[in-house]
Amino acid sequence: MSAKKCAREECGKSVYPVEELKCLDKVWHKQCFKCSVCGMTLNMKNYKGYDKKPYCEPHYPKTVASVSNIKYHAEYEKMRGTKIEIADDPELERHKKNTQTASNVQYTGELDKKKRQEQFRPKEVSGDANGKVAAVATAAPLQEQPATAPPVSEEVKKTKKVVKKKPAQ
Repeated sequence: MSAKKCAREECGKSVYPVEELKCLDKVWHKQCFKCSVCGMTLNMKNYKGYDKKPYCEPHYPKTVASVSNIKYHAEYEKMRGTKIEIADDPELERHKKNTQTASNVQYTGELDKKKRQEQFRPKEVSGDANGKVAAVATAAPLQEQPATAPPVSEEVKKTKKVVKKKPAQ
């Protein structure tokens, strides 16, 4: 295995894995990773890269406005707020469809509806000695029922039939 050379021109020595620092597509000694202007030792948190060279914050080259940059900026300001045509690709179409579906679900209240349905779903299932399974609902009903039912006349009571289901065998 051949050792890599340090990216700092003044050093040029071999960099071994224990002391290497990979940054700006190059390999450096940790102590050789310095600002290209003042020589301050840098690390991965405080360096700024420009043209594949490390710089500290004060010496980082500032971009100078060129004629093309000024024209581009003026054109950008003029076009700001208008729609820009974008070529449709399958990924963009999929993303639009998913966004529309999520928006429709939220708009129509499907999530709230499902949440309410889950509140009234039977919570536990228990079996009795005969093997019958009865679901026990633990949630409150959707609408509040009156505390007392209206009185039922004797004629209505006589006309009601009580039907008992036979157990499944």
